Amino acid sequence: MNLHRPARAFASAFTLIELLVVIAIIAILASILFPVFAQAKKAAKSIVALSNVKEIGLAEKMYVGDNDDAYECIVANPNNNGDEDGGCAPHLGWYTANGGWVASIANYVKNGGIFLSPGATAPFWIAGPESGVIGTSSGNGGPDGWCPDGNPNPAATHAYWADTLNAAAPGGVSFMYRKAFGGAAWFNGGPITDTMAENPSNNIVNYEYASWSRDANYTIWGQYPVGNLNNLVLNVVFMDGHAKKTMGTQFRALRYGAEGFAVPNQLNGPFTANGMSLDWFVNPDGSNSASPATNTSDL
Repeated sequence: MNLHRPARAFASAFTLIELLVVIAIIAILASILFPVFAQAKKAAKSIVALSNVKEIGLAEKMYVGDNDDAYECIVANPNNNGDEDGGCAPHLGWYTANGGWVASIANYVKNGGIFLSPGATAPFWIAGPESGVIGTSSGNGGPDGWCPDGNPNPAATHAYWADTLNAAAPGGVSFMYRKAFGGAAWFNGGPITDTMAENPSNNIVNYEYASWSRDANYTIWGQYPVGNLNNLVLNVVFMDGHAKKTMGTQFRALRYGAEGFAVPNQLNGPFTANGMSLDWFVNPDGSNSASPATNTSDL
């Protein structure tokens, strides 16, 4: 008779050392993959931003087609000590740089989300009540940049524009509209038209203010070392309707020097200007122009 019991089978398990090795491998893989995922996310946002500005360009073209070939502009009379923002139509800066232009093409857009770059952290204009805009204190019944002087019914005008912007861009606006277009009634003696441009495929209409998809600290008005200019990546749309992701070094408005950016007509330094301006068109010789009729080119 066999009195010995069979050996008891023990279930296999990880030792502490094996578990720590597995955790270490997972940590190493995560450290490798997370930056890749972050870059992929940024790239996806850039693609969406490019699509958005393309849609904006299509809306601009529809507006132009319905308005005698002319781009939208406002009348900003120099009635405030010669200041271009002295007009009450509203202020030109508010219209072109702070999102007011959206109201002009709102009827040609179904999805107001296209006015917001997905990587933007601080839209220029955020929808708010008629008494003002979130983050501002206009105090005159409308968005910052309006003034009631000479307006027979400023409250009604402010309410109309505030309501239009609320409906058109509820999430805000992070694209800009070129100043030369918005103020053409003053600078050019009338609206800019498609037929006026000698080089429509190389003159920008709308663009991102900041490099939202690469580094939001890089804006068109910043000043950076020449070697860092490719951190400035802007999605832009041109007069012919095509859109493009553009690197900082591609803009003709840049003239390089030891201190970074310079204004277009500053060809020989010292280079001390405050960044790149896309307000004006760039002539073949690098000087500024209020009209694209002189074979101007941005890239």
